[in-house]
Amino acid sequence: MDLVSTNIFIIRISLYVGIFFLLSSTILFTMIFLNRLRIIRKHKKEEEFTNKWRPILLENLYKVPDSLEPVPAKYNIAFLILWNNLQDVLRGKEKEHLNQLARSLKMDQVAFKMMNSRKMVNQILGILVLGNLKESSSFDKLKEIAEKSNLTLSMTALHSMAKINPEKTINPLLSFIKERGEWPSYKIVMILDEIGSSIFSQPLADLIKRTKSKEQPVLIKLMKFADSEIAKTLAEDLLDSAFDPEVISASLGLLEYFGDSRNIKIIERHLNSDLSFIRMKAVKALSALGSLEILPILEKSLTDSDWWVRYRTAQSIISLPMVTREDILKIRDRQNDKFAIDILNYVLF
Repeated sequence: MDLVSTNIFIIRISLYVGIFFLLSSTILFTMIFLNRLRIIRKHKKEEEFTNKWRPILLENLYKVPDSLEPVPAKYNIAFLILWNNLQDVLRGKEKEHLNQLARSLKMDQVAFKMMNSRKMVNQILGILVLGNLKESSSFDKLKEIAEKSNLTLSMTALHSMAKINPEKTINPLLSFIKERGEWPSYKIVMILDEIGSSIFSQPLADLIKRTKSKEQPVLIKLMKFADSEIAKTLAEDLLDSAFDPEVISASLGLLEYFGDSRNIKIIERHLNSDLSFIRMKAVKALSALGSLEILPILEKSLTDSDWWVRYRTAQSIISLPMVTREDILKIRDRQNDKFAIDILNYVLF
């Protein structure tokens, strides 16, 4: 093959390759364009469906309709999202009416199928719906999902379990909290709130007492949402027996929330701790009591070796009710310690 023939051959191949890529690009662009149109059309149809059903659901919040037209299968997800959003903002009989309406449309059956879906987003929606429906027959399956699934599914399943049967949920929840330390605390608090402090407070306190000290602080912080008397009793018991600084700090934090004048002595002991952050926690806990009884105790901490403890103490004294600026000046003027005088001047001026 001579040089001219070779060049012609190369040109033809290049032309064919160019045409091929041009056609491929055109086809790909067309497919993307058509798919985009399909998605837009689908969203528009779902929006029209939602706009149609929202007033229907709102009209039937206070009564259960005799009959409703069935929901087309292709709009099941759109309906359940709308229904679920309403459930999250309603209370009382309105929620129950919505439940009856959903069951009349066989949405409970749809939710069961979605709970077993391979698509995680559908599975989550199904779990949420069954929780709002308080579907007791789904409890064991939800527990299985909570035990075997990833973090998101486990938390979602436990939240729904709490809505269905809070008493049966507390022990699995506490086990999971203890075993899976990566759970975000705000999610746990949401579930505990669903269960109710009257149910979870004592079991959580008992779990804390059985737990190793290094694992206790995270659990102790959850007691801020518990029954006040149970939380206070737990903090008192721990402060009488604990040696771990983090446990002591967390327990003082509980007394900052729930303590009263009967706890002054037990808190005061920790003003002598070797650790400055414990002394600061004790100052904050005393300050939260808001009683003039603590004023002489706080005055001693004005001479603490740590600047931050002195600063927190001075702030606490200023914040006490019935303590005037003149009172603080008198406190300052009777101090013999240079650091105490300096810190009071610092917060005063």
